[in-house]
Amino acid sequence: MKGILPIFFTVGVTGLFAQFEPPIGLFGPVTEHLKAGDFAPDIRFDATLHSATGIPWTQGNLSARSSVLIFSPDTHDNPGLVTQWNAMVEKFGEKMQFIWITAEEESTIRPWLEQHPISGWVFNDHKGQTGQAYGLELPAIVFIGADHRIEGFDGGILPAEEALSAVIEGRVTHTPPKQPATMAEALAQAKASSASDLVYIAAEPPRMPRPEDHKPDFPPARTLHISPAKDQLNGGNYSGDDYWSLQGFTLKNALTEITGLSASRIELPASLDTRTRYDFALVLPAPEDRESTKTLMQQEIERQFHIVATHENRKRDVYVLTASEKKPPSAAADSGNFSFSSSTGYFTSALIDAVTGQDLDPRDAKPPGIGDISDIGTSGTVDEFCKMLEMELDRPVVNETGLEGNFEFRVTESRPRENQLPTHDFVERLRAQLGLIVTEEPRNVDTLVFTLATQ
Repeated sequence: MKGILPIFFTVGVTGLFAQFEPPIGLFGPVTEHLKAGDFAPDIRFDATLHSATGIPWTQGNLSARSSVLIFSPDTHDNPGLVTQWNAMVEKFGEKMQFIWITAEEESTIRPWLEQHPISGWVFNDHKGQTGQAYGLELPAIVFIGADHRIEGFDGGILPAEEALSAVIEGRVTHTPPKQPATMAEALAQAKASSASDLVYIAAEPPRMPRPEDHKPDFPPARTLHISPAKDQLNGGNYSGDDYWSLQGFTLKNALTEITGLSASRIELPASLDTRTRYDFALVLPAPEDRESTKTLMQQEIERQFHIVATHENRKRDVYVLTASEKKPPSAAADSGNFSFSSSTGYFTSALIDAVTGQDLDPRDAKPPGIGDISDIGTSGTVDEFCKMLEMELDRPVVNETGLEGNFEFRVTESRPRENQLPTHDFVERLRAQLGLIVTEEPRNVDTLVFTLATQ
């Protein structure tokens, strides 16, 4: 099968992780903790950016039919999401009310909406009033029944079609499925789910991670615990001031997280460059700064795997980025009540093993080429843009544009995605839309090479 996997979707938020009572979420202090079955609060907003009916919004609309509410504070950085949203409104709009809430400066969002119209109701809630009313710590999807009561929440970006159908038809369950530990279990569970009429939707909204949520249960020491992954399918990267836990990582992926280098700039002995997954857990006696923790983690990996690291300048096949006379537009300064730094992108990836024909864990899919990117939106320097691309692609990306300063990098698809599949023409669109040229050439690049200590 073919899949569309997200390349990047990160939201950087400033000043939200200090310890306060009540907890501070993305939209402000969380004083309400709503759940499925509770009466849905009013939609609060500063301005209506688009009316689904051509007449003003009234709170009674929530009692007219089922509704889906999403929060996209940084809408103008995500044109690809708008295309998918509009397709859902086209398909389900007669049976369900679609509500999109953003939090942008109107001088930015209104001109942008003229070029990227959003279907359904679109509100600008610059103060985060609705997010606070619904007790959200993070942006979430909220499903509301025709009885004006909350049907459930989802921590995704856009609602799944099966969830929309389930809300409309009253086929929602709040009993979570068992967490699969292997791909075989996940596939079996997916088949069982497709045969069931009920669709799981969480009864409570996702919460902001707490520092102690995933702290490993080890006595504090400057020793890294490495063991086969307890869960071969699920994993995560969790850390606090005095611990770091990488769960379900291959050795190369762990080194990528620790060093900040892309996988294409790390070389391991063939015997260690495998799909084997480990849990890496470090619990320190006292808090340390991030760089010290990274150094200790790498030293412990080298000691326990009996490998030695050296930096070498090696000739590699790379993507070289240059610029024509057309330059990317300068990035606009962030403004508003929240601080966001977002990046989006999608690529296709074959999820079938070429040899066995068996379904692959998406994490085992071959790294994509640059042409596989569908759409992307981010801001920063060209070096930052290149590094972002490189972290997900099959080879290094070298900046030879000569451009300095901050820019906006937004590349949209030339036509709507069909069946969620990109068009594999990202290189052409990057040149046409931003004047940035990609060529495949050899270059000498810094590579972190690990060799067996006995060699």
